[in-house]
Formats: sequence, C-alpha cells, structure tokens
Amino acid sequence: MYLEDELKIPIISQGLLEYLETSFGIDTLLTQKAKNNDEHMGYIKGVREVLGRLRAIHESQNEQGD
Repeated sequence: MYLEDELKIPIISQGLLEYLETSFGIDTLLTQKAKNNDEHMGYIKGVREVLGRLRAIHESQNEQGD
C-alpha cells in the first residue's frame, strides 16, 4: 500500500469499535424489520462485514503503532 493511500484511512479507536459492536450486536440485528429473510440476512451480513473491516483496520493501526 502506498503512503498516500494509508494517510486516507481514518484512525479507528477502540471506543468507536466497542460502541458500534454494542449498537449493532446480534440481538439488535435479529430484531430489525425486513421484507423477507433474504433481505434480513443480507442486512446482518453487511453490518458484520463492515464491523469486521473496521476491526481489521484498527488492529493493523495498533500493530503499526507498536
């Protein structure tokens, strides 16, 4: 990855991750209304993928800081 690309990635704090993981926990996701099961599963999968990506960025930034 080029330096200028790395500079575009925002800092992801542990507090932000904890807040989002709490706000979008599996219990919350399961109670969301959807037109059908496919839409509901897609919503859950999308949220989990975004949270996973944020977690990976956060861990990468922590490794670089050490």
